[in-house]
Amino acid sequence: MSNADVFRSLAQDMASAQEERTKRIVEIKKETAELLKDIGKESKERSDEVSNLLKGFDKEQKEMGNQLRAELAKAESERKSQAETEVKERSAEVATLLKGFDKEQKERSAEVSDLLAGFRRDSAETAAAWRDLVTTMQAKRGVAVAPPPVKPPVAEVIEEEVPVEEVVSEEKARLEEEILSLIGECPEGIRLVEIAERTGVARIKAGNVTRMLVDEGKIRKEGLLYFPV
Repeated sequence: MSNADVFRSLAQDMASAQEERTKRIVEIKKETAELLKDIGKESKERSDEVSNLLKGFDKEQKEMGNQLRAELAKAESERKSQAETEVKERSAEVATLLKGFDKEQKERSAEVSDLLAGFRRDSAETAAAWRDLVTTMQAKRGVAVAPPPVKPPVAEVIEEEVPVEEVVSEEKARLEEEILSLIGECPEGIRLVEIAERTGVARIKAGNVTRMLVDEGKIRKEGLLYFPV
């Protein structure tokens, strides 16, 4: 084979190789374009999927928010309703207690009124009996006595009886005169405390003397007051 044939064969091989490389490059470009197209399509699908997921998430978040707000509103409404119910129940309890208190107060007031009325009756009966006794005693002694004026009973607690104490005769006589004179100046009645203050003696001594005078019928006592006879 001559050199020309060798060069022609070599040129032909190089041309064939170049054609093969060109063809392969075209195929690679085509495969790359298809791959990029597939990647773009897949990317779009992933984007759409992510977008749908985000839309679903937003929707779910919105539904959850609405549900939470509804639950909170319901809980607040129930709390207010329960609070109103409790307030009504407490108000009813207080009203019942007040009614019971008012009823009890009225009953106590009625009892106190009955006790006072009974005390007044007892005081009036005691005063009348005492006046009758004094009148009878003085009548037996031959002393003319005008009927004592009737005074309403004093609705007060009767003072405690003072203990008996020995009194000197001269002092007793002086006190009797002073107390008789003092009581004679007070036809409307006078209390033992005032008698002791105005005579300047201890209340015990004044009580002893006034009690003796009452027993002797020289003065009379109604409730807390001493009257001339």
